[in-house]
Amino acid sequence: MIDADGSIYLNLQSDQVFISIGQKNKLLLDPLVPLYGGSIYMQKQTEAFKWVVYRKKEILALLEYFRHAPLRSAKKNRVFLISKYFLLKDLKAHLAAPNSILGKEWKLFLKNWESYSG
Repeated sequence: MIDADGSIYLNLQSDQVFISIGQKNKLLLDPLVPLYGGSIYMQKQTEAFKWVVYRKKEILALLEYFRHAPLRSAKKNRVFLISKYFLLKDLKAHLAAPNSILGKEWKLFLKNWESYSG
């Protein structure tokens, strides 16, 4: 479902990774909540539903699933970068001076992240 109807994105304002799937039929999304956590929201403007995960524990559970059932779209490239994101965030690279080693690593990470659409 994520390959076709999902997205993987990074919100730099909140420093969080989000994985979401949109569907018109909420029943298709309901099983995801007990399996992986997250929440389902109604999108009134499109009359559709959106399942969203953003907590680190939930994202890591999804990464484990993707190891057994890899994505086939370009979104797989962002999935590969999520572990690097958590590592850099734990090292506070996103707060580091731009010319420091960590700052340069963060800049490279963002460049790689943006080179793939999610």
